[in-house]
Amino acid sequence: MKKSLLQLAILLLAVPVLFVGCKKAELTDVTLPNTNITKEAPVYCGTPTVANLFEDFIMGEPLPTTSFGTVTVGNDAAKLYVTYDITPGWELKHAFLYVGTEADLIARGYGENLGFNGDFTGEFHIALFPHQYFPEPYVQSYSSEFLKDSLPNCVIVVAFTEIVNSSTLEHKYVSAKVTTGLKHYGYYLNYCMQQCGSCETVYARGDNGGGVTRYCFYNAPLNLNNWGWTHKLDPAGGPISFSWPIYAGNPSCDPMNEPVGYFTGTYDGSILHVMYDLAEGYTLDETHLWVGQASTNAHPYLYWKNGKYVAAPGKYTYNNVFEEGVYKDIPVSGIIFVAAHGVACGVFE
Repeated sequence: MKKSLLQLAILLLAVPVLFVGCKKAELTDVTLPNTNITKEAPVYCGTPTVANLFEDFIMGEPLPTTSFGTVTVGNDAAKLYVTYDITPGWELKHAFLYVGTEADLIARGYGENLGFNGDFTGEFHIALFPHQYFPEPYVQSYSSEFLKDSLPNCVIVVAFTEIVNSSTLEHKYVSAKVTTGLKHYGYYLNYCMQQCGSCETVYARGDNGGGVTRYCFYNAPLNLNNWGWTHKLDPAGGPISFSWPIYAGNPSCDPMNEPVGYFTGTYDGSILHVMYDLAEGYTLDETHLWVGQASTNAHPYLYWKNGKYVAAPGKYTYNNVFEEGVYKDIPVSGIIFVAAHGVACGVFE
């Protein structure tokens, strides 16, 4: 009986007049400038949150375990996306969506006694939600998008939907649930905007000693007009082993930030054995390695510009021949000069 009464109450959501507690709300056509069908899947920054769509539960009864689809919440550099994907055999009839803060949700009367601290006694007034979608015909997938600048960094997402079985015409109300945040009735999830990556110029910067002499591009004897470092490797004292930090976006002779990886290798006087090894969270987009003989082209300055020589990585001796984490052997002999440049992509501090 208890379950039947709840189902009856839920079905009342579909009619134009809805009573929730002491509240009366009239349902009218909802036109939302920031809600639409997304034609192409967005390229998310970081990792989106994916939650299963479960039926609303009744206090004291076992929690539902049958998923009727998923809701994916993710962002790119400009927008937040909330995407419903309904299990085959079922279709989305009516989507109810709230994205914002707990305080705003309560202040606007979209829920009461919510028990965000864990008492699970309240409920959402989904008929009042500001973002609603009524597809005609019904759809399998639907996405809403919001400008990131219009939202706080962390939001709660309450994603309800009424679904219909395409064969039996059975109706159900389901909502997105993660492992925390159980509400009566329905579920919500928390989401914080993911940082978006970018790509930066990188150079390896070695230490002096052990057969290695470091030169900053800005300083004598190079006096170049762009940043970076080159290194003299003299194997006269024996094989050289090195692990040089790789810095991104560092227009200074000194490190300005944490390294994003290491340029590692050995040189025994006949083979330069080297690898780009980036830290977790970074990918290697380009590599440009200068290897110059002391007797010919020692340093990577290639042309004159605005009164100074310029190091042009695109004209280095080994361009885009490295894969991240894979060593390569370069036959060379005697004293050599090495400048390890690249382009790395990721989230830079």
